[in-house]
Amino acid sequence: MLLAATASHLVHVPPASADPNGSIASCSYSLPKNPEPNPGISDEVRDFAQAWFDGLSNRAPADEMLGFLNLHSLVMSFPGPGPGPDAESVCDEASFREWYDKAGARYADQHHDILSFDVGGTDDLPIVHSSVAWSGKDAQTGQPFSYTLDQAWSLARGGPHGFVIEAYLVSGLAPA
Repeated sequence: MLLAATASHLVHVPPASADPNGSIASCSYSLPKNPEPNPGISDEVRDFAQAWFDGLSNRAPADEMLGFLNLHSLVMSFPGPGPGPDAESVCDEASFREWYDKAGARYADQHHDILSFDVGGTDDLPIVHSSVAWSGKDAQTGQPFSYTLDQAWSLARGGPHGFVIEAYLVSGLAPA
């Protein structure tokens, strides 16, 4: 079972099911809902998050995006962008590359704008709760889209960007 932000202390999101070929990973993680605020590292963590979102928006190479991730304990969970079983879990390098390639093929001209951003936890293990405006175009149809994403992240010190993502849980996806 995957965990994400909701009204309870620990949040539960069911993992995506693996397809018959095993190409979609299934993983789990626990994340506190209301960590003690930590304003002392808020700017540093927000800069890290902005760099991540800039990479996503600009379709940085997958190898560059991997530098933002802790591949030894990674858990990422995304709901589908509409009704149906489109939810995905990412737990390792292979499933990240698969998700990133599919997202790049499906979405164009993406933009990610941070709407709200709260940092808690410790200096070395921050917990982030954020809301992000995600917009772009469907790459096949050219149809524009715009969503608001509610996210919870767990980070650890390290990597070329100062932190690495250990858990990246999208708990809400609503049309903007």
